[in-house]
Amino acid sequence: MGAMIRKQIYIAGEQDEALKAQAKRLGVTESELIRRGISLQLTADDEAAHRRDAWSRYMAWSREWQSLGPVPGGRTWTRDGIYDES
Repeated sequence: MGAMIRKQIYIAGEQDEALKAQAKRLGVTESELIRRGISLQLTADDEAAHRRDAWSRYMAWSREWQSLGPVPGGRTWTRDGIYDES
């Protein structure tokens, strides 16, 4: 981690109490917990963007396949055949 930059923030009283208790339980500073929280949030935002992108690509692929229309000659399977255990 690079040089630290001082930030002043405001949190609710309940958050302060929870932060102090969690820091004590984990044996880390309150600042460390805040840094971890920021990192988690930034990672979550990246993951959400990745999932939205993947969903968009899937939908485009799905629309492309749908635009091809029915398979020439029709399907070669039946619903019962899918579940046939023989």
